[in-house]
Amino acid sequence: MNAAMEAADIVWFDACKTLFIRPLVEPEHLFDLVGASVGMPDFRARRVAAEALARQQTGGDQPFTLDLIYANLEASPTERNLAKRTEGRFELALWLPNPRVEAMFREAAANGRAVLAGSTHLPAAFFEDLLAQHALPKVPLFLSHDGIGSPDAAALAIRIARDLDVAPDRIFHLVDDLAENGPPDRDALPLPTEGAASVAFGLKRLASGLPEGSCKALGFHVGGPVVTGFLHWLDQQARRDNIDLLLLCPGVGTAVEKISQHPDAPQLSRHGYFCIGPTVIMLAGTHDRNFDTRIDMLLAGAHGLRTFELLQRLDIPAPASFVLADIGLGDEVIIDSTTEPLLRRFLGAYRWEILKVARRNRRGLFRSLLDHGLAPKMRVALVDFGWDGTLVESFSQALEHMFDVEIFGYSLCLLDTQESRRRQGRFNLKGLFSRASLPAERLEAMGANRAAIELLFTPPHREIIGLDDLPGAVTPVESSIGASSKRLEAVSTEVTDGIAAFAAPFNTFCMRARFQPEPMAVCQPFLAVADDALAVAGPVLAALAKPAAF
Repeated sequence: MNAAMEAADIVWFDACKTLFIRPLVEPEHLFDLVGASVGMPDFRARRVAAEALARQQTGGDQPFTLDLIYANLEASPTERNLAKRTEGRFELALWLPNPRVEAMFREAAANGRAVLAGSTHLPAAFFEDLLAQHALPKVPLFLSHDGIGSPDAAALAIRIARDLDVAPDRIFHLVDDLAENGPPDRDALPLPTEGAASVAFGLKRLASGLPEGSCKALGFHVGGPVVTGFLHWLDQQARRDNIDLLLLCPGVGTAVEKISQHPDAPQLSRHGYFCIGPTVIMLAGTHDRNFDTRIDMLLAGAHGLRTFELLQRLDIPAPASFVLADIGLGDEVIIDSTTEPLLRRFLGAYRWEILKVARRNRRGLFRSLLDHGLAPKMRVALVDFGWDGTLVESFSQALEHMFDVEIFGYSLCLLDTQESRRRQGRFNLKGLFSRASLPAERLEAMGANRAAIELLFTPPHREIIGLDDLPGAVTPVESSIGASSKRLEAVSTEVTDGIAAFAAPFNTFCMRARFQPEPMAVCQPFLAVADDALAVAGPVLAALAKPAAF
């Protein structure tokens, strides 16, 4: 608190511009939410007209109530009552304590010095309920429409001084215009900002305390909306498809698992964190009858590596260095198009060592799926980034002759490539971002920028490259390649904490308002920056580049 505030006898917190934040891009977007909920597409126009009539009837500069507004609403009595109740429910769900002011309010209230006042058409009972909902102390309440005859601040100050028997100059009026008058910045792209998108953009007001340019801020502003939108999409899609078990894979599944644990988050179908990487699943589906057809998969991304590094990435023990050197694949030989034919011959000759690891992974996969409760005839959905459906194809091949189940692939982004279309013809593949929800050019741009996009909400993590099938439990084997585990964990924690800080208030709003958001609308803050993902991901790249002491 500043000196003037400390010295005051009474601290006046403005109800609508200081203590509480209503996270909407524009105030009228509330009417869009209400209209969609009650089935009145033109509700915004009707509600604005009704308020204008109420203002006119009270002389233009006098306070008016919500009752008067709804008395002028062009609708049947039943429609009016429904819309009024719904607006009250959405208002109560939307207003949140201002993080920059809440502690000051609690301190002033504890000392008996706080009052809540403001010019508003909302009734006193609404603010009493709002204080109770957020466990804030009850304080004297002064509203413009409850008998002072004028909605301006001067009239409110006179009434506060009179009713509390305090000199007007002993009242300190605290105003934080960020709460209501400072609409959040948003991208200039012609993206929709009404409805759930308005709330997603508007929640930026809660992030004023996050360090600018930090990983946590990135998680809040970008990762939070897209992971939250994906969670709601998963919930809706799993219900439509009658999914018995959702398996959340590392990456996007890590963030989904974290925010799904909040009590107000959508209650997903039976689900579990499936801590198994694509390499494990690919090898689990490899056996002596299909080995030759899997060599291309074993070599995926091999160019630029050395042979022992490729084997290390697959959790396959490498021969002694002198053995590899004798056959022309020593430590100094980099895999490229010229050395690839020799490497293919080596992998063919080394198949029995590779198949030992494949069998171990297959046993581990089987036990892991049993631990997750998978059973014959179930409908199981694998949740991951998706992109082209490779993981679902490998998973389906790995489960052949293991489980008789129906497999679905739920992807954050499903590209419109030839391979993706081929797999969509064979498997149940669906994506939040797909040719059904995004223009072809935007989808193609996301695919070209996929590595940077993943950084926006799932920082690099050490891939699970194998499974140790121990007697007591199946233990994941983590890759040793890349940045230190401690550093990756720290960056990942900061980003996912930011994601969770966004998801919690958004999901609480949805629960309290009984509102089912359109997932694509929730994702709009992410889509606004997706084309510039590499620059936006700067905080993550900078954190990963820090020295080992980080």
